[in-house]
Amino acid sequence: MLKYSLSLALTLFAAVALSAGSLSAAQLYTEQGGDSSRMISTAQLITDPSPGLTGTGPLTGIQGSLITPSGIDLYGFTVTSSTFTATVTSFPSTGSAELFLFDSSGLGVFWSNNGAGGQTSLSASNLTVGSIYYLAINNFRNTPFSSGGQIFDVTAGGSGGPTGPGGSAPLVDWTGNRGSTVTGPYSISLDGAAAIVPEPALLPGLLGLGLFGLGVAGYRKIKAGA
Repeated sequence: MLKYSLSLALTLFAAVALSAGSLSAAQLYTEQGGDSSRMISTAQLITDPSPGLTGTGPLTGIQGSLITPSGIDLYGFTVTSSTFTATVTSFPSTGSAELFLFDSSGLGVFWSNNGAGGQTSLSASNLTVGSIYYLAINNFRNTPFSSGGQIFDVTAGGSGGPTGPGGSAPLVDWTGNRGSTVTGPYSISLDGAAAIVPEPALLPGLLGLGLFGLGVAGYRKIKAGA
């Protein structure tokens, strides 16, 4: 009886530990190379697997560095909730971080420069779950433009949607850094994001599950007929 109770206790402990581990699991992405591309077509996509990706579970953080004062890092990932939040948790002390969110076609969604000392936070809602979005980070006043002009009205600081004259067209370029000399590392925490899983990578898993199911069904039939 004592042996059974000890075995049951160990089993329950292992189950709780596994559950706690799965709840705390998360993925962190570290920028690869120098400044990421500033354009949608050549942005640094966070895919699973990816050389810069560690951990399992939701994508909860990005670490990178602005190599040049005019540097703009642009990352692509999947959103897992209609509401997405990104917060700059560390940034060069002399700078002021800006965040810009774009959809998969390059249309502006939201921007923010609402925190002192680089601690900017961006929160966007009504997003399409499962779609790819792009998050850009730079020092204050590197402004995104479309063919129609400035996408976001960033002149007064703060945050908001694509209310600039070019807000209805996709990103095509950025302005200069307007005299900034800020460079250095940064960290961004994310809520409502996941790494992109390429479609071909899904097929082997799905096929494997299908074959496993067929195998189990066949085994049951053989066992029933025996």
